Amino acid sequence: MFFVRRITVALLLAGFRMWRRLPPAERRRVWGAVRRHGPRVASSLARRGRR
Repeated sequence: MFFVRRITVALLLAGFRMWRRLPPAERRRVWGAVRRHGPRVASSLARRGRR
C-alpha cells in the first residue's frame, strides 16, 4: 500500500510540473478536454474497479 501512495504522489507532482510549463492557451485547451471527457473516464475507471 505504501508504494501505491508513493506512485500516486509522484504522478501528481509530475502532472503539476507539466501543468505549470504549459502556456495559458494550452492550459485552457487541456482544461476543456478534462471537463468534457473527465466524467466518462472516471465512470469507466469506477466500473473497472468494481470488477
